[in-house]
Amino acid sequence: MKPFVVNNHDRLVFPANFLGELDFSVIDDLEQFTAIVGRDFEAKAPTGTDILRLIQGRLAGYLAAVPTWRNTALHDHPE
Repeated sequence: MKPFVVNNHDRLVFPANFLGELDFSVIDDLEQFTAIVGRDFEAKAPTGTDILRLIQGRLAGYLAAVPTWRNTALHDHPE
């Protein structure tokens, strides 16, 4: 059994219990390892400011929708 399948969009799909194996033997020194971690993790991770903006944007959308929900809940629907 293969540890992955190729879906209809030609993308690899891994099962939920898939655990990849890392090969650290190709890393020569700590400087190279630090560069890899910076490239693959730190550079791609959102900053605290990015996360705050995302939360504020979602909160603003939620707060804008509250009056609509209230009006919908209070409206009498004829049967």
